[in-house]
Formats: sequence, C-alpha cells, structure tokens
Amino acid sequence: MRTKAPADPAGLDAPAVSAALPALVRRLHVDLCRLASCLCRARA
Repeated sequence: MRTKAPADPAGLDAPAVSAALPALVRRLHVDLCRLASCLCRARA
C-alpha cells in the first residue's frame, strides 16, 4: 500500500483546497438563501 498517492481525493493538496473552499461555501450559501426565499414566497 502506497502512503503517498499522486492524486489523492482525500485532499493532500491542502493549500489548493483551502483556497477553493471559501468561494464554494459562499456559492452554496447564496443558493440556499435563494431556495429558502422561494419556499417562503410559495407558502405565503
């Protein structure tokens, strides 16, 4: 069993992952807010 795989999906490339995370979270949050407001409008 190899200890260091070149393309590890678990995220050995920590700097790149931590750099991409904030944008991802922000986009997800915006989508969730839009969905919530749509649901609230549909119920009213």
